[in-house]
Amino acid sequence: MSQRFKWYKRVSSASDLEQGDFIYGCPIIVPPDEYPERLENATINTTVKSNNVIILTQSCDLIGTRDKPEVILVCPYWEFHEVKESNPTLLSKSFIESVKKGYRPRFHILNKCDINGHKKEYMLVDFTYVYAIPTVSLPKILTRNKTRLRMLPPYREQFAQSFAHFYSRIGLPENLPAGIGSI
Repeated sequence: MSQRFKWYKRVSSASDLEQGDFIYGCPIIVPPDEYPERLENATINTTVKSNNVIILTQSCDLIGTRDKPEVILVCPYWEFHEVKESNPTLLSKSFIESVKKGYRPRFHILNKCDINGHKKEYMLVDFTYVYAIPTVSLPKILTRNKTRLRMLPPYREQFAQSFAHFYSRIGLPENLPAGIGSI
């Protein structure tokens, strides 16, 4: 009989941050499309948007007091109903299967969650959207909620591996030819 592993647990907002923690309503600064010719002493208008994000930075870099990073990498996620509203054709059966099989490394699908106060349907992560949040600003952001969701092993490690795979993949100029026989 196989044991059922839980995907998530609820943690206090005062808990140390770890990879796989969900942060709700995280402010993201979006730079402008165009910049002035000279940036020195220039005023640049930016946009701030609020995203639900997951922490990508490794837990070993976040826990403890020594050498904490100045910024924490996060990636937004969207519940399937949000994706359907903005791009109704994206979540086809063939798309979902290709993501699950790893054929679309840009994307990762997270399981639904039924924890009270954190209920979510299936979620889509797009690794092309990665943001650096100043570590010093996160405590204030985290106090907006008493608890947060944390992804658990081994799903957190699979998520991290998907992120690493997306950023470390190699585009070859040519693949091996088809029809190679055994040696």
